Amino acid sequence: MIRAAAFAVAMLFSSTALADQTVVYKGQDGKNLTLEIADSGIVHITGPVPGQTGLVQDGELFLIDTAQEKPRVTRLTDVAAVFGEVIGPMFGALFDAAAKADPKPAQPLVIEAAGTTTVAGFTGDAYRIKGIDKMNPETAIEWVATRDPALAPAGKAMLQFMEATMVMAAPMIGEVAASMIGDMRQAFTLGTPLKAGTRFELASVKDGAIDPARFQLPAAPMSRADLLKEVKAGAPAK
Repeated sequence: MIRAAAFAVAMLFSSTALADQTVVYKGQDGKNLTLEIADSGIVHITGPVPGQTGLVQDGELFLIDTAQEKPRVTRLTDVAAVFGEVIGPMFGALFDAAAKADPKPAQPLVIEAAGTTTVAGFTGDAYRIKGIDKMNPETAIEWVATRDPALAPAGKAMLQFMEATMVMAAPMIGEVAASMIGDMRQAFTLGTPLKAGTRFELASVKDGAIDPARFQLPAAPMSRADLLKEVKAGAPAK
């Protein structure tokens, strides 16, 4: 009886480990974006920049910088709020602005169904979308998405990562950042993206145990007050 119980426990932990998933997207520059998804729902994101990673935990995205002598961790929401205070109020309300955007803006995304196709072994619905490319709004982007539940966590994490890149770029691209976040949220309602034109494409999906240490923050997150001091110290004098 004891032996049977021990075997059942071992099988339980084994099945939990096997529920971990590694999803890799390839970008147009040939560099990969890797999403390591734990059975618990925590996601570790490794982008193309060495030492720059992210961790999605309880729906919150943490930005991790391990390129410095000591690991540095910040909350994305704190970064947006600090930008709002230092640079302008629009950055602090970046996510709210996108979420509350007019459902029928002056230049909404134009989405046209284009059948189905297969990417990296997953069948998805194909679309032609106009409006995502702000420099060429009339150019249709080939977009392929799937509602396969196996990739739903990856889709959610991918959207958070893309929003993070837009927030970090906000000081340079200005108000268009909020619009771009709104566009991405609209496109992601079609399902987890398998392909977005030449920007990125699903390369592989692998199930298998991942080192639990990958899903832990290397340091405590900076407080918003400390982050504000740091940004102000590096901001140009007004």
